Amino acid sequence: MAMVAGQCQVCYHEGMALLEGAFWEAEVWGNTLNDYTLALILFVVALVILKLVKFYIVNRVSKVIVRSRTHIDDALLEVFDTIRPPFYIFISFYGATRLLTLEGQPEKVMNVILLLWVTWQVVATLQIFIDYLIQTRLAGAQDVARKAISGIVSGLAKIVLWSVALLFVLSNLGVDVTSLLAGIGIGGLAIALGARSLLEDLFSSLAIVFDRPFAPGDFIEVAGEKGTVQKVGVKTTRIKSLSGEEVIIPNRDLASSRIRNYRHMQERRVTFQISVDPTLSRQKLEQIPVLVAGAMDGHGRFKWCRVISLAKDKTTFDVAYFVGTYDYSDYLDTHEKVLLAIREAFENEGIHLA
Repeated sequence: MAMVAGQCQVCYHEGMALLEGAFWEAEVWGNTLNDYTLALILFVVALVILKLVKFYIVNRVSKVIVRSRTHIDDALLEVFDTIRPPFYIFISFYGATRLLTLEGQPEKVMNVILLLWVTWQVVATLQIFIDYLIQTRLAGAQDVARKAISGIVSGLAKIVLWSVALLFVLSNLGVDVTSLLAGIGIGGLAIALGARSLLEDLFSSLAIVFDRPFAPGDFIEVAGEKGTVQKVGVKTTRIKSLSGEEVIIPNRDLASSRIRNYRHMQERRVTFQISVDPTLSRQKLEQIPVLVAGAMDGHGRFKWCRVISLAKDKTTFDVAYFVGTYDYSDYLDTHEKVLLAIREAFENEGIHLA
């Protein structure tokens, strides 16, 4: 009896093992329960790893931001903020399904969702870095101009990015984009021809803002006009002239003109001529450069004072000196002081102007 009972117990365990093996090897929708279990484990592990990686990176970037004076880390943090839980949940799920056999419609749907989501994520990341570059380049521009131009450039960049993304998605979905590209090219050419004047002003303003030949507050000379830049707009630039009126110049004219910017002058070179009585003795004539240099002491850096012509009615000296300022008003004030000092020195020495 004991032997029979032992055989029955062995048969029972063998039967249960067979049933258990059959249970795990049973196929549901083309995959065994063992496959589903492995896929579930991979999904959980990948999800945890991705969450930990994001948390670690965001935490590290946040600490760097506190110590950093640049804004590139802010852009990086904004990029990581766009990676939301649904995205890495789907990535984990998609990776787990690679262990399973998916055929037909489910696999196509998964691939399309992955394509669309990854494309959107890449475009969002590029938009953030483009906006960062725009804001960095426009840091010295006025608030109104910066907002207007950054909005225009950002909008154009988004249109280009999403157009390329759309063509990329359609191409990967098996759509022939050749005819679509031809249509877009013809349509873009028509729009460009129709809005030629507007586009010229727009790109000229972009060239001025990004290349920075001048900025608000600079004293410039362009097309015969001299004045201080008041505002750089999307279509025009406003200059306050020396006589007080406001001169409005289209940006396309500025972009094609020669501009003299006096803001970056370390010093201004000034030249003028002095004509004196031709009957002065040589001793007096040789004394004039010394008097001129002395009159400039404290006002400018003396360069030369030389005789350049002799005539019956006058003897002419050419004078050059440097003023340590770019501001036109300061230059005029200094030049006036120099001329009055020279006149006073001549009067004290009995030297008469012609």
